Amino acid sequence: MNTPRDMVFSVLFIGDPTLLRELVLGSMNRLGAEWDRDLVCASGIQRLRVLFFLLMDRDIALKEKLLDGWREMCVPGVDVGKAERFFMQLRPEIIDPWLIDERRTEGDFVNAVTDLYLVS
Repeated sequence: MNTPRDMVFSVLFIGDPTLLRELVLGSMNRLGAEWDRDLVCASGIQRLRVLFFLLMDRDIALKEKLLDGWREMCVPGVDVGKAERFFMQLRPEIIDPWLIDERRTEGDFVNAVTDLYLVS
């Protein structure tokens, strides 16, 4: 399987913490999320990935950014068909089960998102 290095690939496999923080904080502002900003800024890459996908599920602007890509960083957007399959399955297959099962870790969440992304 040849997966292009699109936005989701970059978040999952490259994971630049500075850019992820920027995306997460921007999404928090748009959604009016009242999380501790200092805690987000101090979060490691794994938690930033979790926050990114949780926010992406609700933030239309963040979904649009995934489709458009990071042009300034030369990262293409996600293929529209792949993005549609990914978005449709993310909440029922990954987010909801993770939120209701406190035994699942952040690593479990990111692994499940990675698997979904690779098969979408």
